[in-house]
Amino acid sequence: MSIRIVPLEPAHRASAAALIVAIQREEYGIAITLADQPDLVDIDGFYRVGRGNFWVALDGGDGDRVVGTIALKDIGNDQAALRKMFVAASHRGRELGVAKALLDTLLAWCAEQGLREVFLGTTERFVAAHRFYEKHGFVAHAPDALPAAFPRMAVDSRFYRLEVEAAGDAFPTLETERLRLREIVAADAPTLFAIHSDVAAMRWFGTDPLTELAQAEKLVETFASWRKLPNPGVRWGIETRADGRLVGTCGLFKWNRGWQSCSLGYELAAGAQGRGLMKEALAAALAWGFVQMALHRVEAQIHPDNAASIVLVRGLGFVEEGCGREAGFWLGEHQDLLQFGLLRREFAAQR
Repeated sequence: MSIRIVPLEPAHRASAAALIVAIQREEYGIAITLADQPDLVDIDGFYRVGRGNFWVALDGGDGDRVVGTIALKDIGNDQAALRKMFVAASHRGRELGVAKALLDTLLAWCAEQGLREVFLGTTERFVAAHRFYEKHGFVAHAPDALPAAFPRMAVDSRFYRLEVEAAGDAFPTLETERLRLREIVAADAPTLFAIHSDVAAMRWFGTDPLTELAQAEKLVETFASWRKLPNPGVRWGIETRADGRLVGTCGLFKWNRGWQSCSLGYELAAGAQGRGLMKEALAAALAWGFVQMALHRVEAQIHPDNAASIVLVRGLGFVEEGCGREAGFWLGEHQDLLQFGLLRREFAAQR
């Protein structure tokens, strides 16, 4: 299977419309035809006005069959409406990533075009769609607060809004063989709480375990705030590609631009440990940091009793440099911390 996301061309029009109408009628049970949808009858006249556009997902392994669609309607005031997002049943699922690829393409276009906000409408019963949009940063939006030009459909009852990041500021999503490192969003708070409230799993993390969901919600905000600092940091959510489950986080922070250095932090859910997932995630994060942040050195501080973490960083090329006596404080005690460092040339030598 080879998926490409491309702007709609004349040769795709009939197939795209047929896919949409089939899903609407056969899966959603909506009594609707192509003639009932003027935006599909005249896609260029409806969507390709101003900074709007229309894209299709093509499966190159199946004769470039249209397997997905997504559209953007420019509604003025640097705002747009997301519409006509459909994916063929045969091409759904996190492991295929067709829906995400469609959305990423649309949002990259929005950033390039200087659009500030994207709105969308859906129905209450499409719970899977709600989870997808929330996972990718959309937040629920009150109907009475929608822009006046938003093209509201009769079946719409639930609405979402996304603030578009400026071009060049989009979150750096990374992918490995088994993992996707992506932005941590509000919908991740319950999973983060489950990880950070596990006393045994978090005993070496460097902070006291969480006791309330509100603390996890605050943690999401904290990670997001790193991106807005004068010397920004990045914290990735570590998601398994097979099932889209969040199993931990990792990140680069305390960036000293002048010294070309930063610190490394990470944690992994107890149930995901022992499979080499964190090493895979950190290898991708470090490779990104040495290039995109022009780092020369990355540091990590680890408790002397955290044997698994020490083995992990040594496996990535980190060198033990000394011990900071009682350098940390959590769980009511001062804690010693071993200092590890990794230089860019050392990391490159292991690649």
